[in-house]
Amino acid sequence: MVPRERITFEKETKGKNPNGSPRKSYDPIPGLSNVPAERRKAQLNIGDGLNAKEEFIDMKIVLWCRFHQKMMEAFRIAYNNQFYRIIDINRKYQDNSCLITCIKSDT
Repeated sequence: MVPRERITFEKETKGKNPNGSPRKSYDPIPGLSNVPAERRKAQLNIGDGLNAKEEFIDMKIVLWCRFHQKMMEAFRIAYNNQFYRIIDINRKYQDNSCLITCIKSDT
């Protein structure tokens, strides 16, 4: 199975504008931009805090890709013109892949 979608890992950089106000921006990680990935179906979690069988589509996603030593939970992912915060990276040692659980981010 060959992943057909692409994701980009981005790192937050903080700084200050010339007028002194805080500034934060995101820069792509060298070697982790345009990574082949595949979206997987999320596992049903009981106790997620949802009531009355509510569903929030596209809020939480699970992506499968090859594991790389540079991957960290502090990064965010750009996927389908949306940004996601990494919740968990679950490495699969038998085939050097990983499942990345993400939640949609505002920025």
